Amino acid sequence: FLHFNAFANTIRLVGSEEQKQKWLPLCANLSVIGSYAQTELAHGSNVQGLQTRADFDKETQEFILHTPDVKAAKFWPGLLGKIGTHCVCHARLFIDNMFYGIMTYIVQVRDSETHEPMPGVEVGDIGPKYGFEQTDNGYLILNKVRVPRENMLSRYTEVTPEGRFEFKDPNAIKLLYGSMLSLRIWIATNSAMFCGVASTIAIRYSIVRKQFHTLPEGTEGEERKILDYQLQQYRLFPILAFTYGLKFVTDRVMIDYEELMNRINTTGDSKGLAEMHCHASGFKAYGTWRTTEALDECRRTLGGHGYSEYSALPILIKQWAPSTTYEGDNTVLYLQTGNFLLKNYEKLVEGKQVSPAVPYLNRLAELETATLKRQSAEEVTLDDLFEMMEHWTATVLKRESTKVIALKEAGKTENQIQCELSQKGLMKVADVHLNYYFIDTYRNRINSIDDAEIKSVLTALAMLYAAKVVVENASDFYVSGYLQKGQIEIINEVINVCMKKIRVNALSLVDSFLFYDSELQSALGGFKGDVYNTIYDWTINKNPMNNSDLAPGVTEHLQPLRKYYKKKARL
Repeated sequence: FLHFNAFANTIRLVGSEEQKQKWLPLCANLSVIGSYAQTELAHGSNVQGLQTRADFDKETQEFILHTPDVKAAKFWPGLLGKIGTHCVCHARLFIDNMFYGIMTYIVQVRDSETHEPMPGVEVGDIGPKYGFEQTDNGYLILNKVRVPRENMLSRYTEVTPEGRFEFKDPNAIKLLYGSMLSLRIWIATNSAMFCGVASTIAIRYSIVRKQFHTLPEGTEGEERKILDYQLQQYRLFPILAFTYGLKFVTDRVMIDYEELMNRINTTGDSKGLAEMHCHASGFKAYGTWRTTEALDECRRTLGGHGYSEYSALPILIKQWAPSTTYEGDNTVLYLQTGNFLLKNYEKLVEGKQVSPAVPYLNRLAELETATLKRQSAEEVTLDDLFEMMEHWTATVLKRESTKVIALKEAGKTENQIQCELSQKGLMKVADVHLNYYFIDTYRNRINSIDDAEIKSVLTALAMLYAAKVVVENASDFYVSGYLQKGQIEIINEVINVCMKKIRVNALSLVDSFLFYDSELQSALGGFKGDVYNTIYDWTINKNPMNNSDLAPGVTEHLQPLRKYYKKKARL
């Protein structure tokens, strides 16, 4: 995956036509195996703080790449530790000791024949970690390693033989900036897939698993399916709703992304780039955080069997764990999203046009005074819940932005505001806006569907998710005046109504993900529902501890020890 999606894709996105013609065939036939070497021991999110140097030598037409100290060692790149032969290495470009920015270079780290490290290269594995045990995350130290001038990826920028740094495309920065967002969208998409796998396993198992004689009279001897317990539904159905919604969101963001990149490429028009960064980066964080929580919740709903790796959940959890950090730490991404929203509120105050990503700001006065007008859960519609999202987002953004504006008027510096005084508020603003966008997308997708039955089921999912968000953030709605005393119980009842509708279709909803048993790799989540025979079969046939009746060491150690203590007891 990393070879094709990180190493080769970087060359595809940032390399010149000549570089792509040279390197991509070598990537395809594995003549080279590549890694993506950006993160350093002392720098991750702050790319501009990277310390690896690349000095251009005009005489030899080479870049000299050097790690100035251990803090600048590349650290964490996957496939680098033991497998990779090359990497795309991010380093500070210097020409005649003048700094020109962070550029990307193809560096050979191991000999193609012997696989030994190249001269001047120190490379190895970083050791044990939580999850991704199969990936050889590595470290890299370069001691004045020389690479040809042609190895600096140069689709947008290049260093001429004379040592001039040039932009080859006037839209270079925009394209480079935009190209970085595709992987974040992919990670958000992958969040939906992982949640789909987990919810499929948990819901199928919850239909097979029966506990306690709690069924009505006339069904003596029968135990209740655990999915028919309200609490099991409350734990699993919002995850199912999240899975569908996130798939709809990532579809929307990817379509917008492809249209944007095509427009920049063809006309140079980058309108919408800031909005794309807001949503691509925001949903990478939103998706991975919630998926991390969802995977463990699914594991817990499986009871004791959830601890077994045969359930697949412990494996999924460990595989997913790093996603909240790689390709942009989630906290940093949320702060960037929050800053985008804050700037738009400041535009509103200044009488300027706001971004189309925040249409609720144009209705701020109307939304501020909105209140819940429904008297029962049965009256509440998806449109009502969407209005609650609009109200919530507009009022929270105003509240937090007003605090920042007041800090500026009080003479606080931008650095103080950004680093010391407003980060909690920015995190809140980002999360609220992403919830709004999530429900907006859900609603739009549902409105595009003609089939009444499908529309009804998806509406129940969307309403369940939105209602749960409202209940979890009820204090904001009371503070803003949208809800009055006791009205949160109406929204709580919406959750109950939606869960009953979803229960009827729960199995069909997970089956529609079309995961094969070979993909799920779960004894608990198989399509046929033969859970207990499968657990027993895997226990006997997949567990190497059961290859013999005697455990390793019994004859050599345990039996002599027992004899020793038996003899000692007689004495």
